[in-house]
Amino acid sequence: MPRRIAHEKFKNISSRRALAELHDAEVGDFVFRPSTRDDNHITLTWKFWKKHFVHIDIAEHDKHPGSAIGSRLVISTDYYENLREIVERYIIPCNRLVRDVIGHAKWSDLDKWEEFEESLKSEKASDKTRIPYRFAILPQYPQHVVLAYVPREKVVKEFIKVRPKGYFFHEQNLTPFLNLVNWFKETWSSKDYQRQLRRQKSPRTAVKAANLKQITPGEGKDDFGHSGREWQAAGGNSVHGDMKQEQRGYGRGQRSARKSSPGGGWADHRDIKHEGNKSPGGWGQDDGNRAGQSPAYNNSY
Repeated sequence: MPRRIAHEKFKNISSRRALAELHDAEVGDFVFRPSTRDDNHITLTWKFWKKHFVHIDIAEHDKHPGSAIGSRLVISTDYYENLREIVERYIIPCNRLVRDVIGHAKWSDLDKWEEFEESLKSEKASDKTRIPYRFAILPQYPQHVVLAYVPREKVVKEFIKVRPKGYFFHEQNLTPFLNLVNWFKETWSSKDYQRQLRRQKSPRTAVKAANLKQITPGEGKDDFGHSGREWQAAGGNSVHGDMKQEQRGYGRGQRSARKSSPGGGWADHRDIKHEGNKSPGGWGQDDGNRAGQSPAYNNSY
């Protein structure tokens, strides 16, 4: 039954239709739609990056009889009064954080892990005394930025979740993005950092597990399309695949990082103030997109 919710971005459409409408939309665009769970939930479908779509569950609380929508809306542990507040306090801040990532000099506009990994290996081969590192947004990791670097031979892969309050990385919110980059380069070889790295799980595995817990027979078909076929066909951020292979690759990267020594220098300068600053000692040459040269991004919400 269609829901009567008065918001310009709410539509009574399925997940397949939402993905189709957002396919050619600007990055950062979104739509609210009915949830397949029940009438006490709404789904936010959000174009996080080019081929990267995120589905976020919004629970409705304090819903009075006859009301079109609950008076308290919940995403994870955060409460909102209405959909407009979700736009202002959740979507807009996250879109700004994504823009900061893609404007960084070490951003890689790639959507396949194999290409991303190979580019880092090539950088390492050209100068083995340096530690190349880059950031990318890959479709298989919902709402995350992938940080990858090569201390010795293996490529280490880590995940940064984009949240309204900042970049959630190693159990803390860091902002702005340059603070995260500098903190990473200063602490990556420490015992505490490596201990946290060993505990970290791939979001691809974590989201898959959460989906299995939430979906019961006959439910979730509109969101996940019979074990993810709909998401995969639409190019969404399906989290299905060979999770054992994912975990094996992740473990190898962690072991490589643990074996590496902190002697090598990072393959760039230290981002003390902003992209483009050169420290006197030099960290090598920067390349990639500069701030202000990032692709078009929806900033209208």
